Amino acid sequence: MPSRARVMELFRRADTSKTGRLDIGEFRRLVRTLYARVSTRILALKVVKMFFAPACAVALTGYLKGQDWLTVPKQHLPTFLEPLLSNEAVWSSVLTLLFVIGLSDLALKTIDLMWWGKGTLNYEGVDDLIPKD
Repeated sequence: MPSRARVMELFRRADTSKTGRLDIGEFRRLVRTLYARVSTRILALKVVKMFFAPACAVALTGYLKGQDWLTVPKQHLPTFLEPLLSNEAVWSSVLTLLFVIGLSDLALKTIDLMWWGKGTLNYEGVDDLIPKD
């Protein structure tokens, strides 16, 4: 969460007329810019969670299903684990979760790179946030 000082700095930089207040045009430009940046991050996460992660998980599960080196001998498994480990839906769910975790971070870093040119976690300035129209 940004500090009050960072928010005030953001508003000061958005005040291009240097009146100490934002007029409606300056405010709209600020809101549009903030909305665009936040919404692209949310969209990237939704696309990863709803499309890429499940598709990757199903594809990997289908590929690994036929691999002999993954077969665990039944005599070495407890009886309750054998149906669970042989269930393709369980593996798809587990892999989907792992892909969501891994791909979400990658998607956010890509969006940050697109907007800022670097990761936002290390970016303290607000110089580039307000478009120069």
